[in-house]
Amino acid sequence: MSRYNLSDDASGFVLVTDIVPDAILEIRYYSTYNFIGDRIDGYEQPAALLTREAAEALKLVSDDLAGQGYRHEGLRYLCETDREKTIALFSHGGSGACALGHLMQLPFPYVCSVMPYDFTSIIILNFPVRKGKWVFPRLELFNDIAHIQGSAAGPVLQQVSEKPV
Repeated sequence: MSRYNLSDDASGFVLVTDIVPDAILEIRYYSTYNFIGDRIDGYEQPAALLTREAAEALKLVSDDLAGQGYRHEGLRYLCETDREKTIALFSHGGSGACALGHLMQLPFPYVCSVMPYDFTSIIILNFPVRKGKWVFPRLELFNDIAHIQGSAAGPVLQQVSEKPV
């Protein structure tokens, strides 16, 4: 099977696995494992494309996590640290959905279609400490947009309800 050659492509898209080699892809339309039950015409190979900027941001997330002591291998992480890590993703334009899917091994279309995701959000993941063991991240906060909800005067960073007198 031939691979796409995007070296001369002016679209700005790249193969995800060219930038993030450990990305796990689930290209269902290339297989019979989809809602139609048959391969979809036009899908010549199981490839996922992202803009170069999005793919490089995804690689930064993966590389940073490895630097924090959590090595991504397949569907899990090998904990190589004695310190618990909490990761906060501040994102715009769906980049957080892409990173969340990668970090938690969830297909990107699943994150976008099943999980309510706003354009701007904060996501918090906690990585447990079990040095030398395989671990999985825990989702502590998803899609918090309270930091941008506010009045016409500008965003309200914290809202406190008034106690009844």
